[in-house]
Amino acid sequence: MRPRHLATTFALLTVTASLPAAELARVDDLDPDEVESRVFAMTEEQEVTVEAVAFRRSNMRDLSAAWILDAATRHTVWELRDAAEGERRGNLATFSDSVRLDPGEYELYLSTYGPRPEPDGIGEWVSEILRELLDPDDLEDELARMEVRVEGQGEDRGSNPSRRVGELLARGAAISFSCVGDEQLKSRGFAVSEPLDLHVYALGEMLEERAADTAWIIRADTRARVWQLEKANSSAAGGASKNRVFDGVLRVEAGRYVAFFATDDSHSCAELNAPPPHDPWAWGLTIRAENPADADRIETFAYQDILDRNLIAHMTGVEDDEHRSHAFTLKRPTRVLVYALGEGTEGEMHDYGWIVDARTHDVVWEMRYRGTEHAGGATKNRLANEVLELPAGSYVAHFVSDGSHSSDGWNAAPPFEPERWGLTMVAVDEGFSPDDVADYSPASDPTVIARIARVGDREHQHEPFDLAAATEVEIFALGEGDPDRMYDYGWIEDRRSAKVVWEMTYPATEHAGGAGKNRLFRGTLRLPAGEYELHYRSDGSHSYEDWNAPPPHDPESWGITVYLPSRDVPPAGVVEDPGGGR
Repeated sequence: MRPRHLATTFALLTVTASLPAAELARVDDLDPDEVESRVFAMTEEQEVTVEAVAFRRSNMRDLSAAWILDAATRHTVWELRDAAEGERRGNLATFSDSVRLDPGEYELYLSTYGPRPEPDGIGEWVSEILRELLDPDDLEDELARMEVRVEGQGEDRGSNPSRRVGELLARGAAISFSCVGDEQLKSRGFAVSEPLDLHVYALGEMLEERAADTAWIIRADTRARVWQLEKANSSAAGGASKNRVFDGVLRVEAGRYVAFFATDDSHSCAELNAPPPHDPWAWGLTIRAENPADADRIETFAYQDILDRNLIAHMTGVEDDEHRSHAFTLKRPTRVLVYALGEGTEGEMHDYGWIVDARTHDVVWEMRYRGTEHAGGATKNRLANEVLELPAGSYVAHFVSDGSHSSDGWNAAPPFEPERWGLTMVAVDEGFSPDDVADYSPASDPTVIARIARVGDREHQHEPFDLAAATEVEIFALGEGDPDRMYDYGWIEDRRSAKVVWEMTYPATEHAGGAGKNRLFRGTLRLPAGEYELHYRSDGSHSYEDWNAPPPHDPESWGITVYLPSRDVPPAGVVEDPGGGR
Protein backbone atom coordinates (compact mmCIF):
# COMPACT_ATOMS: atom_id res chain seq x y z
CA MET A 1 0.00 0.00 0.00
CA ARG A 2 1.35 3.44 -0.92
CA PRO A 3 2.11 5.89 1.98
CA ARG A 4 -0.68 8.28 0.90
CA HIS A 5 -3.22 5.44 1.16
CA LEU A 6 -1.88 4.43 4.58
CA ALA A 7 -2.30 7.97 5.84
CA THR A 8 -5.83 8.20 4.48
CA THR A 9 -6.81 4.89 6.04
CA PHE A 10 -5.33 5.89 9.39
CA ALA A 11 -7.22 9.15 9.28
CA LEU A 12 -10.51 7.39 8.59
CA LEU A 13 -9.96 4.96 11.46
CA THR A 14 -9.12 7.84 13.77
CA VAL A 15 -12.28 9.71 12.84
CA THR A 16 -14.41 6.55 13.19
CA ALA A 17 -12.89 5.75 16.58
CA SER A 18 -13.65 9.24 17.79
CA LEU A 19 -17.32 9.08 16.80
CA PRO A 20 -19.65 8.84 19.83
CA ALA A 21 -21.39 5.51 20.36
CA ALA A 22 -25.02 5.49 19.27
CA GLU A 23 -27.88 3.20 20.17
CA LEU A 24 -27.85 0.38 17.61
CA ALA A 25 -30.84 -1.58 18.90
CA ARG A 26 -33.23 -1.62 21.85
CA VAL A 27 -35.89 -4.11 22.97
CA ASP A 28 -38.24 -3.15 25.79
CA ASP A 29 -41.86 -2.92 27.03
CA LEU A 30 -42.65 -6.64 26.87
CA ASP A 31 -45.61 -8.52 28.31
CA PRO A 32 -45.19 -11.76 30.28
CA ASP A 33 -44.22 -14.76 28.14
CA GLU A 34 -43.09 -12.72 25.16
CA VAL A 35 -39.95 -12.58 23.01
CA GLU A 36 -39.01 -9.69 20.73
CA SER A 37 -36.02 -8.95 18.51
CA ARG A 38 -34.38 -6.14 16.55
CA VAL A 39 -31.65 -6.12 13.91
CA PHE A 40 -28.51 -3.98 13.81
CA ALA A 41 -25.52 -3.89 11.49
CA MET A 42 -21.88 -2.76 11.63
CA THR A 43 -19.39 -2.18 8.85
CA GLU A 44 -16.25 -2.79 10.92
CA GLU A 45 -15.04 -4.84 13.86
CA GLN A 46 -15.64 -3.08 17.16
CA GLU A 47 -16.47 -3.51 20.81
CA VAL A 48 -20.10 -2.69 21.50
CA THR A 49 -21.69 -1.96 24.87
CA VAL A 50 -24.73 -3.89 26.10
CA GLU A 51 -26.90 -2.45 28.87
CA ALA A 52 -29.92 -4.23 30.36
CA VAL A 53 -32.53 -4.09 33.09
CA ALA A 54 -33.68 -7.57 34.10
CA PHE A 55 -34.49 -9.72 37.11
CA ARG A 56 -31.76 -10.02 39.70
CA ARG A 57 -29.53 -13.09 39.61
CA SER A 58 -30.21 -14.00 43.22
CA ASN A 59 -33.94 -13.56 42.88
CA MET A 60 -35.90 -14.30 39.71
CA ARG A 61 -33.40 -13.82 36.93
CA ASP A 62 -34.70 -16.92 35.15
CA LEU A 63 -37.83 -14.95 34.32
CA SER A 64 -35.83 -12.92 31.82
CA ALA A 65 -33.20 -13.54 29.19
CA ALA A 66 -31.41 -11.50 26.55
CA TRP A 67 -28.89 -12.44 23.88
CA ILE A 68 -27.31 -11.44 20.56
CA LEU A 69 -27.30 -13.72 17.53
CA ASP A 70 -25.00 -13.50 14.52
CA ALA A 71 -27.53 -13.26 11.66
CA ALA A 72 -25.24 -15.03 9.18
CA THR A 73 -24.02 -17.97 11.26
CA ARG A 74 -27.07 -18.16 13.62
CA HIS A 75 -24.58 -18.52 16.49
CA THR A 76 -25.07 -16.84 19.87
CA VAL A 77 -22.32 -14.23 20.41
CA TRP A 78 -23.50 -12.76 23.74
CA GLU A 79 -25.87 -13.68 26.60
CA LEU A 80 -27.20 -11.72 29.56
CA ARG A 81 -25.82 -14.34 31.93
CA ASP A 82 -22.30 -13.13 30.99
CA ALA A 83 -23.01 -9.53 32.05
CA ALA A 84 -22.04 -8.01 35.39
CA GLU A 85 -24.92 -7.20 37.75
CA GLY A 86 -25.07 -3.60 38.92
CA GLU A 87 -27.57 -1.51 40.87
CA ARG A 88 -30.58 -3.34 42.29
CA ARG A 89 -34.09 -1.94 42.05
CA GLY A 90 -36.40 -4.27 43.95
CA ASN A 91 -36.61 -7.53 41.99
CA LEU A 92 -34.79 -5.92 39.07
CA ALA A 93 -31.16 -5.02 38.53
CA THR A 94 -29.05 -3.26 35.93
CA PHE A 95 -26.55 -5.23 33.88
CA SER A 96 -23.65 -3.98 31.82
CA ASP A 97 -21.23 -5.71 29.47
CA SER A 98 -19.27 -5.30 26.28
CA VAL A 99 -18.55 -7.68 23.42
CA ARG A 100 -16.29 -7.43 20.36
CA LEU A 101 -18.16 -8.15 17.16
CA ASP A 102 -17.02 -8.60 13.57
CA PRO A 103 -18.58 -6.56 10.76
CA GLY A 104 -22.00 -7.92 9.86
CA GLU A 105 -25.62 -8.10 10.84
CA TYR A 106 -26.83 -9.11 14.30
CA GLU A 107 -30.12 -9.81 16.07
CA LEU A 108 -30.81 -8.60 19.63
CA TYR A 109 -33.40 -10.61 21.61
CA LEU A 110 -35.24 -10.12 24.89
CA SER A 111 -37.47 -12.78 26.45
CA THR A 112 -39.83 -12.68 29.44
CA TYR A 113 -40.71 -16.36 29.44
CA GLY A 114 -40.54 -17.88 32.89
CA PRO A 115 -39.22 -21.39 33.50
CA ARG A 116 -41.57 -24.35 33.81
CA PRO A 117 -41.05 -26.90 36.61
CA GLU A 118 -38.96 -29.90 35.66
CA PRO A 119 -38.38 -32.91 37.94
CA ASP A 120 -34.61 -32.55 37.74
CA GLY A 121 -34.50 -28.75 37.82
CA ILE A 122 -34.73 -27.65 41.45
CA GLY A 123 -33.69 -24.09 40.57
CA GLU A 124 -36.52 -23.86 38.08
CA TRP A 125 -38.98 -25.06 40.71
CA VAL A 126 -37.79 -22.28 43.03
CA SER A 127 -38.14 -19.64 40.31
CA GLU A 128 -41.64 -20.86 39.51
CA ILE A 129 -42.69 -20.64 43.17
CA LEU A 130 -41.28 -17.13 43.45
CA ARG A 131 -43.13 -16.13 40.35
CA GLU A 132 -46.41 -17.42 41.76
CA LEU A 133 -45.85 -15.46 44.98
CA LEU A 134 -45.36 -12.18 43.11
CA ASP A 135 -48.52 -10.16 42.55
CA PRO A 136 -49.51 -10.44 38.83
CA ASP A 137 -49.84 -6.65 38.53
CA ASP A 138 -46.41 -6.13 40.09
CA LEU A 139 -44.95 -8.77 37.80
CA GLU A 140 -46.41 -7.15 34.69
CA ASP A 141 -45.12 -3.76 35.83
CA GLU A 142 -41.62 -5.08 36.42
CA LEU A 143 -41.55 -6.94 33.12
CA ALA A 144 -42.56 -3.71 31.38
CA ARG A 145 -39.50 -2.00 32.90
CA MET A 146 -37.13 -4.61 31.50
CA GLU A 147 -35.01 -3.71 28.51
CA VAL A 148 -31.81 -4.48 26.66
CA ARG A 149 -29.92 -2.15 24.34
CA VAL A 150 -26.73 -2.20 22.30
CA GLU A 151 -24.58 0.89 21.73
CA GLY A 152 -21.87 1.25 19.12
CA GLN A 153 -21.24 2.56 15.65
CA GLY A 154 -23.52 1.14 12.98
CA GLU A 155 -27.15 1.03 11.93
CA ASP A 156 -30.44 0.06 13.58
CA ARG A 157 -32.28 -1.98 10.94
CA GLY A 158 -35.57 -2.26 12.75
CA SER A 159 -37.65 -5.13 14.03
CA ASN A 160 -36.76 -8.74 13.36
CA PRO A 161 -39.98 -10.60 12.46
CA SER A 162 -40.12 -14.31 11.76
CA ARG A 163 -40.69 -13.58 8.06
CA ARG A 164 -37.30 -11.88 7.80
CA VAL A 165 -35.52 -14.79 9.49
CA GLY A 166 -37.32 -17.24 7.20
CA GLU A 167 -36.18 -15.34 4.11
CA LEU A 168 -32.63 -15.22 5.46
CA LEU A 169 -32.55 -18.97 6.12
CA ALA A 170 -34.04 -19.79 2.72
CA ARG A 171 -31.41 -17.73 0.86
CA GLY A 172 -29.24 -20.27 -0.96
CA ALA A 173 -30.87 -23.21 0.83
CA ALA A 174 -32.28 -26.26 -0.95
CA ILE A 175 -34.95 -26.75 1.73
CA SER A 176 -36.09 -24.42 4.48
CA PHE A 177 -38.99 -24.97 6.87
CA SER A 178 -38.87 -22.11 9.38
CA CYS A 179 -41.13 -20.88 12.18
CA VAL A 180 -43.15 -24.11 12.02
CA GLY A 181 -46.27 -24.09 14.20
CA ASP A 182 -48.12 -26.74 16.20
CA GLU A 183 -49.33 -30.02 14.65
CA GLN A 184 -47.55 -29.57 11.34
CA LEU A 185 -45.90 -32.09 9.01
CA LYS A 186 -43.70 -30.53 6.33
CA SER A 187 -41.98 -32.47 3.57
CA ARG A 188 -39.94 -31.79 0.46
CA GLY A 189 -38.00 -34.03 -1.91
CA PHE A 190 -34.46 -33.37 -3.05
CA ALA A 191 -31.99 -35.21 -5.28
CA VAL A 192 -28.19 -35.13 -5.34
CA SER A 193 -26.33 -36.22 -8.44
CA GLU A 194 -23.20 -37.37 -6.60
CA PRO A 195 -22.00 -37.87 -3.01
CA LEU A 196 -22.35 -34.54 -1.25
CA ASP A 197 -21.88 -32.82 2.11
CA LEU A 198 -25.06 -31.14 3.31
CA HIS A 199 -25.26 -28.51 6.03
CA VAL A 200 -28.26 -29.34 8.19
CA TYR A 201 -29.68 -26.81 10.65
CA ALA A 202 -32.63 -28.05 12.71
CA LEU A 203 -34.31 -26.79 15.88
CA GLY A 204 -36.89 -28.88 17.69
CA GLU A 205 -38.25 -30.08 21.01
CA MET A 206 -36.74 -33.09 22.74
CA LEU A 207 -38.38 -34.39 25.90
CA GLU A 208 -36.71 -36.86 28.22
CA GLU A 209 -38.64 -39.82 26.80
CA ARG A 210 -39.30 -38.76 23.21
CA ALA A 211 -38.81 -36.33 20.35
CA ALA A 212 -41.79 -33.95 20.33
CA ASP A 213 -40.83 -31.67 17.40
CA THR A 214 -38.23 -33.22 15.13
CA ALA A 215 -36.75 -33.46 11.65
CA TRP A 216 -35.67 -36.45 9.60
CA ILE A 217 -34.44 -37.41 6.13
CA ILE A 218 -35.38 -40.59 4.28
CA ARG A 219 -34.56 -42.21 0.96
CA ALA A 220 -37.41 -41.50 -1.41
CA ASP A 221 -37.39 -44.97 -2.97
CA THR A 222 -37.50 -47.03 0.24
CA ARG A 223 -38.36 -44.57 3.03
CA ALA A 224 -35.22 -45.79 4.81
CA ARG A 225 -34.20 -43.20 7.39
CA VAL A 226 -30.72 -41.71 6.88
CA TRP A 227 -30.77 -39.00 9.57
CA GLN A 228 -32.99 -37.74 12.39
CA LEU A 229 -32.85 -34.91 14.91
CA GLU A 230 -32.46 -36.66 18.27
CA LYS A 231 -31.34 -35.74 21.73
CA ALA A 232 -28.15 -37.73 21.28
CA ASN A 233 -26.97 -35.86 18.17
CA SER A 234 -28.18 -32.39 19.17
CA SER A 235 -27.08 -29.74 21.63
CA ALA A 236 -28.76 -27.17 23.88
CA ALA A 237 -30.42 -24.46 21.79
CA GLY A 238 -30.87 -21.94 24.62
CA GLY A 239 -33.91 -21.30 26.79
CA ALA A 240 -35.75 -24.38 28.04
CA SER A 241 -33.70 -27.55 28.25
CA LYS A 242 -36.06 -29.24 25.79
CA ASN A 243 -34.97 -26.83 23.02
CA ARG A 244 -32.40 -28.73 20.96
CA VAL A 245 -30.43 -27.87 17.85
CA PHE A 246 -28.46 -29.81 15.23
CA ASP A 247 -26.04 -27.62 13.29
CA GLY A 248 -23.68 -29.83 11.36
CA VAL A 249 -22.68 -31.67 8.20
CA LEU A 250 -24.38 -34.76 6.80
CA ARG A 251 -22.73 -36.80 4.02
CA VAL A 252 -25.21 -38.34 1.58
CA GLU A 253 -24.72 -40.59 -1.42
CA ALA A 254 -26.15 -39.84 -4.84
CA GLY A 255 -29.90 -40.45 -4.86
CA ARG A 256 -33.35 -39.09 -4.12
CA TYR A 257 -34.31 -38.08 -0.59
CA VAL A 258 -37.17 -36.52 1.34
CA ALA A 259 -36.80 -34.10 4.25
CA PHE A 260 -39.50 -33.88 6.94
CA PHE A 261 -40.21 -31.65 9.92
CA ALA A 262 -43.04 -32.53 12.30
CA THR A 263 -44.42 -30.88 15.44
CA ASP A 264 -46.75 -31.97 18.22
CA ASP A 265 -49.55 -29.89 19.73
CA SER A 266 -47.51 -27.49 21.89
CA HIS A 267 -44.29 -25.46 22.17
CA SER A 268 -43.42 -24.32 18.67
CA CYS A 269 -42.77 -21.10 16.82
CA ALA A 270 -46.51 -20.41 16.86
CA GLU A 271 -46.84 -20.49 20.64
CA LEU A 272 -44.11 -21.33 23.12
CA ASN A 273 -44.89 -22.82 26.51
CA ALA A 274 -41.37 -22.42 27.91
CA PRO A 275 -38.38 -20.09 27.40
CA PRO A 276 -37.53 -19.87 23.69
CA PRO A 277 -34.37 -21.08 21.99
CA HIS A 278 -31.86 -18.45 20.92
CA ASP A 279 -33.03 -18.73 17.30
CA PRO A 280 -36.79 -19.00 17.87
CA TRP A 281 -37.95 -18.06 14.36
CA ALA A 282 -35.73 -20.81 12.89
CA TRP A 283 -37.82 -23.52 14.58
CA GLY A 284 -37.78 -26.10 11.79
CA LEU A 285 -35.26 -27.46 9.29
CA THR A 286 -32.89 -25.88 6.76
CA ILE A 287 -30.72 -27.87 4.34
CA ARG A 288 -28.09 -26.42 2.02
CA ALA A 289 -24.87 -27.55 0.35
CA GLU A 290 -21.98 -27.29 2.82
CA ASN A 291 -19.91 -25.82 -0.01
CA PRO A 292 -21.90 -23.03 -1.72
CA ALA A 293 -20.25 -24.01 -5.00
CA ASP A 294 -22.17 -27.31 -4.82
CA ALA A 295 -25.60 -25.68 -4.56
CA ASP A 296 -26.49 -26.56 -8.16
CA ARG A 297 -25.90 -30.25 -7.39
CA ILE A 298 -29.10 -30.34 -5.31
CA GLU A 299 -32.44 -30.36 -7.10
CA THR A 300 -35.73 -30.26 -5.21
CA PHE A 301 -38.99 -31.85 -6.26
CA ALA A 302 -42.54 -32.17 -4.99
CA TYR A 303 -42.55 -35.51 -3.22
CA GLN A 304 -45.18 -38.04 -4.13
CA ASP A 305 -45.15 -40.48 -1.26
CA ILE A 306 -44.07 -43.93 -2.37
CA LEU A 307 -46.76 -45.29 -0.03
CA ASP A 308 -49.41 -43.80 -2.31
CA ARG A 309 -48.40 -45.72 -5.44
CA ASN A 310 -47.72 -49.35 -6.42
CA LEU A 311 -50.04 -50.44 -3.61
CA ILE A 312 -50.24 -54.10 -2.70
CA ALA A 313 -52.01 -53.90 0.66
CA HIS A 314 -53.44 -50.88 2.45
CA MET A 315 -54.88 -51.22 5.96
CA THR A 316 -54.68 -47.82 7.67
CA GLY A 317 -56.85 -45.79 10.00
CA VAL A 318 -57.13 -48.89 12.20
CA GLU A 319 -59.34 -48.34 15.24
CA ASP A 320 -59.64 -50.07 18.64
CA ASP A 321 -60.16 -53.84 18.80
CA GLU A 322 -59.85 -54.36 15.06
CA HIS A 323 -58.42 -57.15 12.97
CA ARG A 324 -57.91 -56.42 9.31
CA SER A 325 -56.47 -58.64 6.61
CA HIS A 326 -55.75 -58.48 2.90
CA ALA A 327 -54.94 -61.50 0.71
CA PHE A 328 -52.96 -61.09 -2.51
CA THR A 329 -50.94 -63.00 -5.07
CA LEU A 330 -47.58 -61.88 -6.46
CA LYS A 331 -47.10 -63.25 -9.96
CA ARG A 332 -43.34 -62.72 -9.87
CA PRO A 333 -40.66 -62.17 -7.21
CA THR A 334 -41.08 -58.63 -5.89
CA ARG A 335 -39.27 -56.22 -3.59
CA VAL A 336 -41.94 -54.99 -1.18
CA LEU A 337 -41.77 -52.09 1.26
CA VAL A 338 -43.70 -52.79 4.47
CA TYR A 339 -44.57 -49.65 6.42
CA ALA A 340 -46.46 -50.23 9.67
CA LEU A 341 -47.36 -47.94 12.56
CA GLY A 342 -48.53 -49.51 15.79
CA GLU A 343 -48.36 -49.44 19.57
CA GLY A 344 -45.70 -51.10 21.66
CA THR A 345 -44.35 -50.87 25.20
CA GLU A 346 -41.65 -52.64 27.19
CA GLY A 347 -40.56 -54.77 24.28
CA GLU A 348 -44.07 -55.97 23.35
CA MET A 349 -46.34 -54.87 20.51
CA HIS A 350 -50.05 -54.28 21.13
CA ASP A 351 -51.15 -52.89 17.75
CA TYR A 352 -49.07 -54.63 15.07
CA GLY A 353 -49.02 -56.37 11.71
CA TRP A 354 -47.64 -59.50 10.09
CA ILE A 355 -47.63 -61.38 6.77
CA VAL A 356 -48.38 -65.09 6.24
CA ASP A 357 -47.63 -67.32 3.27
CA ALA A 358 -51.13 -68.42 2.21
CA ARG A 359 -49.97 -71.87 1.11
CA THR A 360 -47.56 -72.87 3.87
CA HIS A 361 -49.11 -70.67 6.61
CA ASP A 362 -45.59 -69.64 7.61
CA VAL A 363 -45.07 -66.13 8.95
CA VAL A 364 -42.79 -64.37 6.46
CA TRP A 365 -42.69 -61.05 8.34
CA GLU A 366 -43.85 -59.77 11.72
CA MET A 367 -43.76 -56.37 13.38
CA ARG A 368 -41.60 -56.96 16.44
CA TYR A 369 -40.74 -54.24 18.95
CA ARG A 370 -37.00 -54.66 18.63
CA GLY A 371 -37.26 -54.02 14.89
CA THR A 372 -39.22 -50.77 15.25
CA GLU A 373 -38.28 -47.15 15.82
CA HIS A 374 -40.07 -44.24 17.45
CA ALA A 375 -42.85 -42.90 15.20
CA GLY A 376 -43.18 -39.51 16.88
CA GLY A 377 -45.54 -38.45 19.65
CA ALA A 378 -45.79 -40.86 22.59
CA THR A 379 -42.89 -43.28 22.94
CA LYS A 380 -45.27 -46.21 22.46
CA ASN A 381 -45.90 -45.14 18.86
CA ARG A 382 -43.69 -47.52 16.90
CA LEU A 383 -42.74 -47.68 13.24
CA ALA A 384 -41.61 -50.67 11.19
CA ASN A 385 -40.09 -49.76 7.83
CA GLU A 386 -38.59 -52.73 5.98
CA VAL A 387 -38.02 -53.90 2.42
CA LEU A 388 -38.75 -57.61 1.85
CA GLU A 389 -37.83 -59.86 -1.07
CA LEU A 390 -41.01 -61.92 -1.56
CA PRO A 391 -41.05 -64.87 -3.98
CA ALA A 392 -43.97 -65.31 -6.34
CA GLY A 393 -46.90 -66.77 -4.42
CA SER A 394 -49.95 -65.93 -2.36
CA TYR A 395 -49.87 -64.07 0.96
CA VAL A 396 -52.17 -62.65 3.62
CA ALA A 397 -51.25 -59.40 5.40
CA HIS A 398 -52.78 -58.79 8.85
CA PHE A 399 -53.04 -55.96 11.35
CA VAL A 400 -54.57 -56.21 14.81
CA SER A 401 -55.20 -53.61 17.52
CA ASP A 402 -56.06 -53.71 21.21
CA GLY A 403 -58.70 -51.67 23.03
CA SER A 404 -57.01 -48.28 23.24
CA HIS A 405 -54.74 -45.74 21.53
CA SER A 406 -55.57 -45.93 17.85
CA SER A 407 -57.23 -43.93 15.09
CA ASP A 408 -60.40 -44.37 17.15
CA GLY A 409 -58.96 -42.10 19.85
CA TRP A 410 -55.42 -41.46 21.12
CA ASN A 411 -54.82 -41.75 24.86
CA ALA A 412 -51.37 -40.20 24.45
CA ALA A 413 -49.69 -38.03 21.84
CA PRO A 414 -50.39 -39.45 18.34
CA PRO A 415 -47.60 -40.33 15.90
CA PHE A 416 -46.41 -37.82 13.32
CA GLU A 417 -48.38 -39.67 10.62
CA PRO A 418 -51.58 -40.71 12.44
CA GLU A 419 -53.42 -41.38 9.19
CA ARG A 420 -51.03 -44.31 8.52
CA TRP A 421 -51.82 -46.20 11.75
CA GLY A 422 -51.90 -49.75 10.45
CA LEU A 423 -50.01 -51.45 7.64
CA THR A 424 -49.17 -50.40 4.08
CA MET A 425 -47.35 -52.53 1.49
CA VAL A 426 -46.03 -51.19 -1.80
CA ALA A 427 -43.80 -52.58 -4.53
CA VAL A 428 -40.47 -50.79 -4.88
CA ASP A 429 -39.23 -52.60 -8.01
CA GLU A 430 -38.68 -50.12 -10.83
CA GLY A 431 -40.31 -52.44 -13.36
CA PHE A 432 -43.36 -53.21 -11.24
CA SER A 433 -46.72 -53.23 -12.98
CA PRO A 434 -50.18 -53.35 -11.37
CA ASP A 435 -50.72 -56.55 -13.38
CA ASP A 436 -48.01 -58.22 -11.28
CA VAL A 437 -50.33 -58.42 -8.25
CA ALA A 438 -53.89 -59.68 -7.86
CA ASP A 439 -56.33 -60.48 -5.08
CA TYR A 440 -56.26 -64.00 -3.70
CA SER A 441 -58.97 -66.25 -2.28
CA PRO A 442 -58.51 -69.75 -0.83
CA ALA A 443 -61.67 -70.72 -2.74
CA SER A 444 -59.68 -70.46 -5.96
CA ASP A 445 -56.70 -72.45 -4.65
CA PRO A 446 -56.48 -75.72 -6.66
CA THR A 447 -54.55 -77.37 -3.80
CA VAL A 448 -57.54 -77.18 -1.42
CA ILE A 449 -59.53 -80.42 -1.12
CA ALA A 450 -61.80 -79.24 1.71
CA ARG A 451 -61.77 -76.24 4.01
CA ILE A 452 -63.54 -75.01 7.14
CA ALA A 453 -62.28 -71.57 8.18
CA ARG A 454 -63.18 -68.43 10.10
CA VAL A 455 -65.02 -70.49 12.67
CA GLY A 456 -66.87 -68.51 15.36
CA ASP A 457 -68.04 -69.45 18.87
CA ARG A 458 -70.15 -72.56 19.54
CA GLU A 459 -70.04 -73.95 16.06
CA HIS A 460 -69.86 -77.43 14.60
CA GLN A 461 -69.18 -77.34 10.89
CA HIS A 462 -68.59 -80.23 8.52
CA GLU A 463 -67.52 -80.53 4.88
CA PRO A 464 -67.56 -83.75 2.76
CA PHE A 465 -64.83 -84.69 0.30
CA ASP A 466 -64.07 -87.75 -1.83
CA LEU A 467 -60.81 -89.33 -2.90
CA ALA A 468 -60.86 -91.39 -6.08
CA ALA A 469 -57.50 -92.96 -5.25
CA ALA A 470 -55.25 -93.38 -2.25
CA THR A 471 -53.75 -89.94 -1.60
CA GLU A 472 -51.26 -88.40 0.75
CA VAL A 473 -52.96 -85.20 1.95
CA GLU A 474 -51.63 -82.23 3.91
CA ILE A 475 -53.61 -81.04 6.94
CA PHE A 476 -53.44 -77.59 8.46
CA ALA A 477 -55.59 -76.96 11.53
CA LEU A 478 -55.80 -74.07 13.99
CA GLY A 479 -57.58 -74.24 17.33
CA GLU A 480 -57.61 -73.47 21.03
CA GLY A 481 -56.16 -75.82 23.58
CA ASP A 482 -54.07 -76.48 26.64
CA PRO A 483 -52.23 -79.60 27.82
CA ASP A 484 -55.47 -80.98 29.29
CA ARG A 485 -57.61 -80.80 26.15
CA MET A 486 -58.52 -79.05 22.92
CA TYR A 487 -61.45 -76.59 22.98
CA ASP A 488 -61.58 -75.62 19.30
CA TYR A 489 -60.38 -78.49 17.09
CA GLY A 490 -60.98 -80.55 13.97
CA TRP A 491 -61.11 -84.16 12.83
CA ILE A 492 -61.71 -86.35 9.75
CA GLU A 493 -64.28 -89.18 9.56
CA ASP A 494 -64.79 -92.01 7.09
CA ARG A 495 -68.37 -91.29 5.97
CA ARG A 496 -69.24 -94.96 5.37
CA SER A 497 -67.97 -96.32 8.67
CA ALA A 498 -68.29 -93.11 10.77
CA LYS A 499 -64.81 -93.93 12.04
CA VAL A 500 -62.49 -91.06 12.99
CA VAL A 501 -59.36 -91.44 10.86
CA TRP A 502 -57.58 -88.35 12.23
CA GLU A 503 -58.09 -85.92 15.14
CA MET A 504 -56.34 -82.76 16.30
CA THR A 505 -54.80 -83.43 19.74
CA TYR A 506 -52.73 -81.09 21.89
CA PRO A 507 -49.49 -83.18 21.93
CA ALA A 508 -49.40 -83.07 18.13
CA THR A 509 -49.75 -79.28 17.97
CA GLU A 510 -47.38 -76.36 18.26
CA HIS A 511 -47.78 -72.70 19.15
CA ALA A 512 -49.65 -70.79 16.44
CA GLY A 513 -48.56 -67.27 17.43
CA GLY A 514 -50.38 -64.80 19.67
CA ALA A 515 -51.78 -66.28 22.88
CA GLY A 516 -50.18 -69.49 24.09
CA LYS A 517 -53.49 -71.33 23.76
CA ASN A 518 -53.48 -70.81 19.99
CA ARG A 519 -52.38 -74.19 18.62
CA LEU A 520 -51.69 -75.46 15.13
CA PHE A 521 -51.28 -78.84 13.53
CA ARG A 522 -49.37 -79.15 10.27
CA GLY A 523 -48.67 -82.58 8.85
CA THR A 524 -49.47 -85.24 6.23
CA LEU A 525 -51.83 -88.21 6.25
CA ARG A 526 -52.19 -91.01 3.69
CA LEU A 527 -55.86 -91.77 3.06
CA PRO A 528 -57.23 -94.67 1.00
CA ALA A 529 -59.73 -93.97 -1.78
CA GLY A 530 -63.09 -93.28 -0.17
CA GLU A 531 -65.68 -90.84 1.11
CA TYR A 532 -64.72 -88.56 4.00
CA GLU A 533 -66.14 -85.79 6.19
CA LEU A 534 -64.13 -82.87 7.56
CA HIS A 535 -65.37 -81.65 10.98
CA TYR A 536 -64.58 -78.66 13.22
CA ARG A 537 -66.05 -77.80 16.63
CA SER A 538 -65.56 -74.67 18.78
CA ASP A 539 -66.52 -73.73 22.34
CA GLY A 540 -68.06 -70.47 23.58
CA SER A 541 -65.06 -68.13 23.49
CA HIS A 542 -61.88 -67.17 21.67
CA SER A 543 -62.56 -67.72 18.00
CA TYR A 544 -62.49 -65.84 14.73
CA GLU A 545 -65.76 -64.26 15.80
CA ASP A 546 -64.29 -62.68 18.92
CA TRP A 547 -60.76 -63.18 20.25
CA ASN A 548 -60.38 -62.84 24.03
CA ALA A 549 -56.59 -62.96 23.77
CA PRO A 550 -54.08 -62.15 20.99
CA PRO A 551 -55.09 -64.04 17.81
CA PRO A 552 -52.86 -66.56 16.02
CA HIS A 553 -50.63 -65.52 13.15
CA ASP A 554 -53.10 -66.89 10.60
CA PRO A 555 -56.52 -66.02 12.09
CA GLU A 556 -58.29 -66.36 8.72
CA SER A 557 -57.53 -70.09 8.84
CA TRP A 558 -59.07 -70.70 12.29
CA GLY A 559 -60.50 -74.11 11.48
CA ILE A 560 -59.14 -76.92 9.32
CA THR A 561 -57.97 -77.27 5.71
CA VAL A 562 -57.02 -80.37 3.74
CA TYR A 563 -54.70 -79.89 0.78
CA LEU A 564 -53.29 -81.88 -2.08
CA PRO A 565 -49.51 -81.98 -1.86
CA SER A 566 -48.28 -78.70 -3.33
CA ARG A 567 -45.81 -80.45 -5.63
CA ASP A 568 -48.68 -82.08 -7.53
CA VAL A 569 -50.59 -78.94 -8.49
CA PRO A 570 -49.96 -75.57 -10.17
CA PRO A 571 -49.65 -72.35 -8.09
CA ALA A 572 -52.73 -71.01 -6.36
CA GLY A 573 -55.29 -69.36 -8.59
CA VAL A 574 -55.98 -65.66 -8.86
CA VAL A 575 -59.40 -64.05 -8.67
CA GLU A 576 -60.64 -60.50 -9.02
CA ASP A 577 -62.91 -60.74 -5.94
CA PRO A 578 -61.01 -61.53 -2.73
CA GLY A 579 -64.09 -63.25 -1.30
CA GLY A 580 -63.74 -63.72 2.42
CA GLY A 581 -61.12 -61.00 2.97
CA ARG A 582 -62.01 -57.78 4.75
